[in-house]
Amino acid sequence: MDALDPRHRFPAVGPVISVEASEERLDPIDCQELQWWFAIPRLGDRTAFAGYDVDTGELGFAHEVVSTVPDRVNGRDAVELLFSEWSRDHDGQRTAIDRFTCVLDDDSARWLAVTLDVDDETRTLTEGDPEFEADWGGAGPRRLVDSGRYQQLADGSYRITDTANSGAGVYRVRIGHRVFTSLRVFDLDHAFAGEPTGLGVAFVEPGGRTVLYQQYFGRALNKDWQAWRAAHPGREIVINGNLFLQCDPTGRAYDVLTTASLETSSAHALEE
Repeated sequence: MDALDPRHRFPAVGPVISVEASEERLDPIDCQELQWWFAIPRLGDRTAFAGYDVDTGELGFAHEVVSTVPDRVNGRDAVELLFSEWSRDHDGQRTAIDRFTCVLDDDSARWLAVTLDVDDETRTLTEGDPEFEADWGGAGPRRLVDSGRYQQLADGSYRITDTANSGAGVYRVRIGHRVFTSLRVFDLDHAFAGEPTGLGVAFVEPGGRTVLYQQYFGRALNKDWQAWRAAHPGREIVINGNLFLQCDPTGRAYDVLTTASLETSSAHALEE
């Protein structure tokens, strides 16, 4: 395993994870991360994250992002981030390296340019490129707060109200022997044929770092969604009548942990 291989930051088998609602209240959180890549575009920041298969507990992928040098794009001061990626599904012996140029604005952290290694070919996309705008143009707000946008109904489903912001309750997230009181954040993807295709669910601790991330997909993207749902109770969310399952179109699901989840030095983690 070489120095660029992000697997060295994580155990081969993930810790036990549990999530339960909390009655605690949290002040608005300043999340300076690139959502949901978990790195901060600030010189010296070094962040890693890894996905653990919910069925086997095994490491499925690992990424590391390092803010390396100052950069400048279209007259704007920015930071270059070196991104290394390992995936069990994409040649388990290979580490892919990409480069991002990002900026931390007053309102959000966002991408200005990306240089990707795709099938051994290097491609650079910048603001203004249609492909860039579709995949990298969006940026979530730094200020995260629960203002009541997602109202939970008696059957456990959610209704979207007229209020703004993406907070969806406060939760106690237990990762191994560490416990984080976190704001849950819902990030709904674009709609397809009138139905949203995806839902990102992040748990962000008061210091602004994500400790757990889960990706949900609309049932239309998985032909075997009924069987998967029956075999994985509790891994579904219903919003405005739309069912989301923590299952990608291949039938797999991952709990994504970050270095903030596992570091004993985290100021916002309780040891139990």
